Amino acid sequence: MILKDSEKLTIYYFIAASNSLSIIGSLFICMMYYRYLILRTFLFKLVLILTIFDIFSSIGFLLPTYNLKSSESLCLTQALTINFFTSASVYWTGFIAISLYFIIVKSRLYIENYTKHAVICVLSLCFILSAIPLFTKSYGKNLSWCWINQTSNIDSGFFERYFMFFIPLWVLVIINTLLFIKVSKRLKISKDSDGSRSLLNKKLKFYPLVLIICFLPLTLDSCLRYGNFGFVEKNEFVISIVVGFIRGFYGFANALVYGFTKKVRNTLDRSLRDFNSSEMSERVLRGESAESQEQYATKNSALTGMDILVDDYLLLG
Repeated sequence: MILKDSEKLTIYYFIAASNSLSIIGSLFICMMYYRYLILRTFLFKLVLILTIFDIFSSIGFLLPTYNLKSSESLCLTQALTINFFTSASVYWTGFIAISLYFIIVKSRLYIENYTKHAVICVLSLCFILSAIPLFTKSYGKNLSWCWINQTSNIDSGFFERYFMFFIPLWVLVIINTLLFIKVSKRLKISKDSDGSRSLLNKKLKFYPLVLIICFLPLTLDSCLRYGNFGFVEKNEFVISIVVGFIRGFYGFANALVYGFTKKVRNTLDRSLRDFNSSEMSERVLRGESAESQEQYATKNSALTGMDILVDDYLLLG
C-alpha cells in the first residue's frame, strides 16, 4: 500500500508527539541530576546515561524524513542516529540490571569502577553495529522513518535487522528478567522494617516491561512483513501509527520507570517547600549544603550495598 502525503504527515505527527514527550521526560531527569547533589549517585548516574542515549534517539525520530527517498542525506542521518542510540540505550539497560545484581545479590559495590569501561564498550559496539549497514548500503526508508531497509527478501538488511538488533534485544530482555528475578528473591529474604525493599521489589517487573511494550509492536511488524502477509499492506497507515507512536514512548517510559523515583519526588517536593517558604535558598540551588552532603556520605559509609541502594541510591517507586 502506497501512503498518501497527508497520511505520511499524520504518521510523523504521532511519532513527533511521543518522541517529544520522551525528550521532555529525559531532560527532566538530566535537570534533576545536575541540579541536586544528593541525586548524584552511582545508579542515578547510570540512569542519566540511559536518558542521554534516549534523547538522541528521539531527536533522530524527530527528523522530518517522511517524504524523503532512501538515498537522501537526511534519511541516512536519521537511520544512523536511530540505530546507534537506540542500540546504546537497549544495551545500557543490561548494565543497569548487572549493577543491581552485583550490588543487591552479591553486595559488591566495585561494579561502579567499571562504568567508564561499560560506556566505552557500549559505544564501540554500537559504532560497529551502525557502521555495517552503512557499508552494505542497507539504510533506507522503513515505515515512515529511515532505519535499516526492509524487504520481503532474505538480504543483508534481514541479517542486520535480526542478528544485530532484534535477536540481541530479546536475548537481553530475557537476561535482564533473570537478573531482576534474582534481585527480587534477595529482597524478599532481607529485613524490611520500613517497607522500602518491598516497594523496590514491586517496581522491578516494570524494567523489562519497558523494552517489551515499546519494541514488541516493531518486532511483530518486521516479522509480518518478511512473512509477506497481506494484512500489513492493507493496514499500512494504522500499523505505522501504532508502531511509531509506541516506539516513541521508549525514552519517556525509561525516564518514568528508572528515573522518576521516590527519592527524586521527595527531593523535588522538599525543594519546592523550601522555595515557597523562602528558606535555605542556597540549598535549593545546590541541592544540599556541603555540611549535609558530608553527613550524608558519613552515614552511607557504614551501610551495606543493599542499604545504600534501597535507602539512598534510587529505584524506589
